[in-house]
Amino acid sequence: MKIFKAFAQIGPLTDNTDNVVAPVGELAPMSRTFVRGYTEYVHSDFPGDLTLIGFSYKEEDVKKAVPDTTSYACLKVISWVYGQARLGKFTEQKDSFQQPFIQQFGTEFDLVSSGEHVAFGNYWSPEYIEFAPYQQDATTRWRVWFSDDAFYNQFDEFQHMVVPPVVPVDQFFDDFNGVTDLVAAIKQADIFDRIRVARGKFPETVLRTDMFQWHDRADKTLTVDTDWVTVIYGAAGDNLDATKEAIRNYILANTTHTRDEWAVIFPDLFTSTEFIFTPMATDYAVPNGDRDHGIYSGQTSIQKAIRMCRKTCKGVKYTNAHIDKVICIVPTQFRSIMCSVVGGPENRDGIDLFMERYPDYINASFTHQDFMAMSEETRGFCYMLAEMIMHAEEMTVDSGVPQGYNRIIRDGIVYIAKSYKNFLYLVVAFSSVKATGVV
Repeated sequence: MKIFKAFAQIGPLTDNTDNVVAPVGELAPMSRTFVRGYTEYVHSDFPGDLTLIGFSYKEEDVKKAVPDTTSYACLKVISWVYGQARLGKFTEQKDSFQQPFIQQFGTEFDLVSSGEHVAFGNYWSPEYIEFAPYQQDATTRWRVWFSDDAFYNQFDEFQHMVVPPVVPVDQFFDDFNGVTDLVAAIKQADIFDRIRVARGKFPETVLRTDMFQWHDRADKTLTVDTDWVTVIYGAAGDNLDATKEAIRNYILANTTHTRDEWAVIFPDLFTSTEFIFTPMATDYAVPNGDRDHGIYSGQTSIQKAIRMCRKTCKGVKYTNAHIDKVICIVPTQFRSIMCSVVGGPENRDGIDLFMERYPDYINASFTHQDFMAMSEETRGFCYMLAEMIMHAEEMTVDSGVPQGYNRIIRDGIVYIAKSYKNFLYLVVAFSSVKATGVV
């Protein structure tokens, strides 16, 4: 598969007001940090100060230089889209763009998809378009964004540069006193120097610090807090799941010890500690109507829950046997929807049943007196879960990500994720639930 991802920079639409980015045709400085170096393409055939900013071109998942024919084709389409938009040809409806595109390029390009329409002044433009050479969409895809907001939320590639607390990392195989002294001797100036080296000439999107506890091999009660820094390119990489994977990969590439040995001293890094919630979004008590949203059912069958979770629970060691063993079904406060819950196979202290994690969980209204019977931690979890399910109802692979949450994609399944009290919670997006076809 040949995949190209780029942005359409349109000079006349640039907003030069301080701290303002035009809704269409202007890329924000932060968005330019999503890769360590992008490419720009212009052509005299397309006047109007049009620039194609290329972020990623891969053939069979291998980075390659962008062919001239590809950049030229994208500029040609950008020029047409901008021209038609300024003539007022597009409206808020997608069809107002899609049908004219097909008529204009029907024997030259195939339109794979296009995004929601964004207003700029009195005009409209698709937030992105994805197209391919005619009858080649099975092997080639070109996605060009016109909206910075859409690009920020939808560009899914990222890169981590790991800055460990100490170098070499095998020093963590010392005893408790040795590691305590090692961590105490860390100088912030040294960390900053290593960050500068990792960053090089490319400003990062996010500079992230995560604390992971070191555990003594002989006495697990002896722990030391250690801070790991990651220099991240791409907003999609700013989540705990991706960050832990990057740190694990760095450690295993720079050690003489095995993964199992590292899992003993850094269990939070090398074993997942999570619960996956699958909203039973295809169960309705009152079906959807032409105008009214349906009401989700407050019940489901264990057989359906198992079939569903076998398709939605993805990750290391999520076997059918594990899912069948630990699945729980719980009611929630979000429009009475039921959720099937599966704990991670490597969860800390073997807590892989939801009822073990929150034995005092009550499905009571937040304003009911019974709600206060739960512990403060459980109440906090309930607030978070209701909000996550609400966002999961709207989340897709291309949608925006609410502040404070992350989108994680595993084997094509989309999750909204958030960490709480050292556990990662993932709620399957309703779009992924419905795509399973489980009935």
